[in-house]
Amino acid sequence: MLCLSDSIRHEDPSLQPLLSAVESAHSRTELILAAWQVARVLAVHLVEAVLAERARRALSWPPLSGVWGVPAQ
Repeated sequence: MLCLSDSIRHEDPSLQPLLSAVESAHSRTELILAAWQVARVLAVHLVEAVLAERARRALSWPPLSGVWGVPAQ
């Protein structure tokens, strides 16, 4: 876990308070809730990165055969 949290801290210092909360959790419940917050923020970053990458790609649409499936004349 230490290598993972060190890596995350290095990549995104804004996660420092959340990772500190995980490390300083005194009960299993606190640990799970703190880890859940880290996971939520990481999931948001991941989705944003994937969507940003998809937005940079050229979009290719299939050839249009007509309006609403009606063959073009």
